[in-house]
Parts: sequence; structure tokens; C-alpha cells
Amino acid sequence: MRGRFLLAALVTCAPTAALVPSWQVKLDRAFLDVDCPPRTRSRNIAKVLTDDRERVVEDLRSAVDAIRTKGFKDGHGEAIDLLFPKGTIARSDLEGLQALRVQVPEVLANPPPRPDAPPSPPP
Repeated sequence: MRGRFLLAALVTCAPTAALVPSWQVKLDRAFLDVDCPPRTRSRNIAKVLTDDRERVVEDLRSAVDAIRTKGFKDGHGEAIDLLFPKGTIARSDLEGLQALRVQVPEVLANPPPRPDAPPSPPP
């Protein structure tokens, strides 16, 4: 009982901005969430285009300015954080691709033996 009261107090006292999904989360759900029904997809896209337009433009300008002023090497991290915040499917995909960038060369350097090829002699 006490836990429910605490949870209710946290939800009612939380700032409303934290409860409203960002434009990135709305687009993430609209384009990448496989469990999202078509009606919700279209509603999320419409909300981004109407309600969040100024915020989208502001974030895009900030991302471009970060790359313009700091260069791509130093500014791309800030741009990625602005456009693909942590917790979105797109960010998880980007982090997975980054991990593959390291793992694929390691696998190619030491490929597993092919089952149809004769074993190679030890070095």
C-alpha cells in the first residue's frame, strides 16, 4: 500500500515535461516500433509536424551548429545526442552499429573454421 502511495506521489509531482514524449521519441515510435499500430504511427507523425515543429527546427539547427563550429570529429557526438537521445530505438541501433564496427574486423581476422574445409596445420 505504501509503495502505491509513493508511486502516485511521484507521478503527480513529476514535471509534466518529463511525462510528455519528445519529438524524437514520437518519430522513433512512428517509424521504428514494430508494435505500434498504424493509427498511432500517423498520430505521432502529425503531432511532430504540428506541435513540435519549433523544437525540431531548434534541435536540427543546434546539431548543425555543433558540427559547423566544432567540426565533425568533435561535434558529431553532440549532434547525435540532440537528434537521437538515449532510450530511443534509433540510438540503440546506432550504438549496435558502432559495436559492429569493432567486432567485425576481429571476426574477420580470426575466421572460424569452415566445416567442409580440411583442418589447417597449426602454425
